[in-house]
Amino acid sequence: MRAYKTVVFTVFALGSIFLGTAQETLTPKEKERMDNKVQVFTSDERDNIQMWFYEQTNKLGLDESTRNMYATILNDHIYDLGRLTDKDKHYNEAEILSKIEEDKVKVNAKIKPLLTENQYQQHLEHYNRVLDVYIKRIKENK
Repeated sequence: MRAYKTVVFTVFALGSIFLGTAQETLTPKEKERMDNKVQVFTSDERDNIQMWFYEQTNKLGLDESTRNMYATILNDHIYDLGRLTDKDKHYNEAEILSKIEEDKVKVNAKIKPLLTENQYQQHLEHYNRVLDVYIKRIKENK
């Protein structure tokens, strides 16, 4: 059950690339961050991407421990990716794309030792597909 919760958490963390919901109890710094947040995807698009990635992650057939490590690594990086388009970052498209590529290399280097070669190839396919959609949307919005 813990593995299921971790995967669900990972799916929703993926959504942090695309997420921007405000709460009434935000600190001034959090409010400023929310004001600078750029919505790259609609709620429906985020939901569809999250569910698709969740389904693909299930197909990897990871044991609970590996799934938790996999989710932790992705969670650590997804948040940072989601902040790249914020107005206060002042990154141009080339800088954003470069940072996405740098992060992708870091994520994959951490994930590769956890997976079999077949699982790793599946991960690359799934993760790259999500990043490709993200990059395409960034290019459309610039």
